[in-house]
Amino acid sequence: MLPLGTPVILLSKVTQHVARIARRTEINPAGGTGSGLRAFLSELKRRHVYRVAAVYAAVAFVILEAASFIFPALLLPDWSFRLLVFSALFGFPIALILAWALQLTPEGVRRSEPSEPAWRRPSGRLLAGTALSGVTALAVFVAYWAYLRPEVGVDLVADRVAVAPLENLSGDPDLDPIGQMAADWIIQGLSQTSLVEVVPSIGALVSSRNVQEMAGPLEAMAWVRAFAEETGAGLVVAGAYYLQGDSIFLQARVTDARQGKVLRALGPVSGPAAEPLRGVEGLRDQAMAGLASHLDPRLAVAARVSSQPPSYDAYREYIAGLEAHVLHQFREALDHLYRAAAFDSTFTVPLLFAAAAHTNLGEYALADSIVEMLTRSEARLAPLDRALLDWLRADVQGDLPGALQAARRMAEIAPGSFRGYQVGLEALLVNRPREAVNALTPLDPTRGQLRGWMDYWTVLAAAYHMLGDHRRELEAARRAGRQYPGRLEPLEMEVRALAATGRVDEVRQRVDDSLRQPFGRGISPAGIMQAAGVELRAHGYPDAAREMFERTVTWHKERPLVEMRTRGYRHGLANALYLAGQWHEAQVAFQDLAADDPENVFYQGFLGVLAARHGDRREAQRISEELGSLQQPYLFGENTYWRACIAALLGERHAAVALLREAFASGYPYSLVLHTDVDLESLRDYPPFQELLRPRG
Repeated sequence: MLPLGTPVILLSKVTQHVARIARRTEINPAGGTGSGLRAFLSELKRRHVYRVAAVYAAVAFVILEAASFIFPALLLPDWSFRLLVFSALFGFPIALILAWALQLTPEGVRRSEPSEPAWRRPSGRLLAGTALSGVTALAVFVAYWAYLRPEVGVDLVADRVAVAPLENLSGDPDLDPIGQMAADWIIQGLSQTSLVEVVPSIGALVSSRNVQEMAGPLEAMAWVRAFAEETGAGLVVAGAYYLQGDSIFLQARVTDARQGKVLRALGPVSGPAAEPLRGVEGLRDQAMAGLASHLDPRLAVAARVSSQPPSYDAYREYIAGLEAHVLHQFREALDHLYRAAAFDSTFTVPLLFAAAAHTNLGEYALADSIVEMLTRSEARLAPLDRALLDWLRADVQGDLPGALQAARRMAEIAPGSFRGYQVGLEALLVNRPREAVNALTPLDPTRGQLRGWMDYWTVLAAAYHMLGDHRRELEAARRAGRQYPGRLEPLEMEVRALAATGRVDEVRQRVDDSLRQPFGRGISPAGIMQAAGVELRAHGYPDAAREMFERTVTWHKERPLVEMRTRGYRHGLANALYLAGQWHEAQVAFQDLAADDPENVFYQGFLGVLAARHGDRREAQRISEELGSLQQPYLFGENTYWRACIAALLGERHAAVALLREAFASGYPYSLVLHTDVDLESLRDYPPFQELLRPRG
């Protein structure tokens, strides 16, 4: 988009430019076109058309500048500002026509008349119409180009390489894994060198699936272009493999996706069908050598000294585990990844992804043991894999700043990939929302690994909220809603932004909308009501907040009987009762939950804050001491956070802030909860707490 004021300034300059051209036009002594044009320009001046143009441009500029501040404050949609710009541009030629046709006199507005007989009405009208039509057309063109034109194309990074899984033309589905094996082995070879930017294996796998699902069968070059746009890569390696007798043949092409030009044909490389990785190894060597002439000659040297691939059985299981991991089927992924490691003990990458799967399942002890084992052999890992190992190590240790540093390294090695999202997430968790925004906004959430990844919008909206930029937060929420129609998560983001700005009626409308949409696992309408309630309460609307909390309790009590028997329901109802101020009912509910799971820190924490709210200081302090004495690993400061909440409710503000700092140092993440937690309300006007919440970057 052009800078604000550009259309007005452009039109003003165009008008001046036309006048200068007209003044330089040679005058025809015989009274032809030149003299007629001179008379026309003189008439424009007499009728104050130039003055009207200048005043209109100045006023339009002031209005647009003011709107750039007022519209965001009112949280008006983007199109409203574009409409204002277009209206200003469209009104410009109308103002000129009116200035030409009408004249302001002491007697009122009158129709303008020619000043001298030399001005011949027919030719003057023709000239006026021609000039004003040109200005009008130019105004429309500038408006369209600057503000209304659709975004086209995708910027491809010239030196970024994406390797697509090879297509199986053998007719034997048992050989399907070979296509991904070949792609992954080429990617591993390129990654090991640190000489080129290459799309990681998971990103390439997800992108190829996206193209297949979205576009279906395509001509070869069209498929390459679609795959390039998914990955942002200017160079694509794609190909196929087939059987001939007892041999397998692999071939590929290196394509400049920006120009649609094949740069290098690779293969065919053959190998025994019983040992397909021999052919895969040969294709990788050719791919690296072929890319060397276009990217870095050192790739050819690296190809000659590259390591040997793992065994075929190990690689087959690894690829199956990778595909399950992409689908978030982490249990199935673990089965394949552990089998891959068992087939070939020198093949360490499967264990890296096994550790990641364990963390996704909350099994930190198992992930920790794998990380410790891999640390002894991390020198054999590719740079991106070493950075991933560093991230896993920081994650299981609750070292959030270390996790951010590792995520930054991963994003540097593979820019434009899913790792950019990871930087945004880790930055948010250490109270660096500006860095989160800067990491997320250059990414395209509709392509590659981010396609279908709702958390991109969740993190971006949360970052804007923590910065107090509720206009952009609302924009992010609505863009998420357009990308994921029918999902409830965008509604939750939207009610947070609306509640923060006091738009209570719109909050109620969005909550009503959530009741009309289906929901499954994850967020429910009750979650949206609760989000609306805590935000309204935090931003000074207690009555509206109470209404939301009561609606949350009612929603739970109206659920089907079969649902009421689940622990998830009991947990949700207990939390709803607490927020609604129904302390006795909430205490009974949390006591029942704690009886079933006595080591659950969450339930013990609620019992502690309930004791504080009931005025039972001794019981609240006893529970706080028990939480402080817990020795179980991987709590990541959760027990300490609950102790801070108890201290805040007991009026011990200094101790509460000290405990919050301790919780963050132990791995407890910053989030939106901090400014909406009803247990921390007594700290909101406390300067040390305000300083704690102030964004660090």
